[in-house]
Amino acid sequence: MRKMDEQLPLRSVDKLGRRLLQPVFFIVVMRILRLILVCGLRIIPLIVPSAADSENQLVIGARGSPLSVVQVDSVISALKNLYPRLNVKFAAIKTSGDSPEAKPQSGPGIKGMFVKEIDEALISGRIDLSVHSAKDLPFERPAQLTLGPIPKRAQALDVLVSAQNHTLDTLPVGAAIGTSSLRRRVQLLAYRGDLRILPIRGNIQTRLDKMSSSLQATVIAQAALDRLNIEPDYATPLSPEIMLPAPGQGLLAIEYRRDDDRLNALLAPLDHPPSRLALLAERAFMGRLQAGCATPAAAWCRSEGDFFVMTALVSDPMGQRVIKAQKSCPCAEPQKVEQMGMDLALSLIDQGGEEILALCKNFDPQSLEQKNLEQQNLDKKNFDQKNFDRGPNL
Repeated sequence: MRKMDEQLPLRSVDKLGRRLLQPVFFIVVMRILRLILVCGLRIIPLIVPSAADSENQLVIGARGSPLSVVQVDSVISALKNLYPRLNVKFAAIKTSGDSPEAKPQSGPGIKGMFVKEIDEALISGRIDLSVHSAKDLPFERPAQLTLGPIPKRAQALDVLVSAQNHTLDTLPVGAAIGTSSLRRRVQLLAYRGDLRILPIRGNIQTRLDKMSSSLQATVIAQAALDRLNIEPDYATPLSPEIMLPAPGQGLLAIEYRRDDDRLNALLAPLDHPPSRLALLAERAFMGRLQAGCATPAAAWCRSEGDFFVMTALVSDPMGQRVIKAQKSCPCAEPQKVEQMGMDLALSLIDQGGEEILALCKNFDPQSLEQKNLEQQNLDKKNFDQKNFDRGPNL
């Protein structure tokens, strides 16, 4: 009896312990299950793509040049800031204009060479949108595409980069400046007729590296230098009175398929209205002028106080006749900005631009290119002969 009495308390304690442990065990199990559930919900989307994932992906197409890559990166960065979960990829597309065999030509072909393959990829659906330097975008665009948001404009003007700390005024008589832009050529000669303008091609760094004893300077867009974070030792801004920029210079153009309503809403926050209006005005000017790539033309629209002001010019290919005009419209009437661009083109045409345009249509840029190359070879020959005549330094 004593043994049984001794065991009773122990059994009671055991039952009591089990009763106490049951709620604790239940709580622990529930917490483990909850942890598994939470982790599972976070991991499952990474393993099994949801239907919404396709809505969170974008492929941007553009040229693969260093400047183009930087421009695309700026758009990707802006999108990531707006939509952190958006997955954006970059597809570098080689265009006809990027080929070493590409030859200068007249008409719209020059600009078209840098967008044709990108347009094809966009229309076919291989990419979702494209990013261009707006000045390289032809006026005539495929009907399936639409111009999207226009980010804030970078510096629109050009700079003179010299090999020996020269400004445009201090360059020696007969100095050689490298540029293949007809627009830059005619404006340089209009300011200083003694200069020799020689062709120079390649990306920004390539053009800077080509400066030598036979090439004293080159002209480059300030926006390109800024975007590439390049700071030449000797660079001086060219005032718009001397050098008006190309239409769209300093601006990015984003395009996508016209029927893509999702991108229309997604990209809308990237738009900078004053920059968009400036581009529309400048493109309207070029469209009304019907200027091809063999036509030296320039246009710059900007806001000054309460007005949009636009200055433009057109010239014959040799720079013998340059016509310039300016118009403005109130900022309070943005719907009139495009019309301002068209009116400015008509003003130039009325001042003699029609004759200039006729000359440009029959102009072959390759003939000028050949003359420039012959001049460059002659300069090199004279330079080498001059050094030979001096003899060795004793």
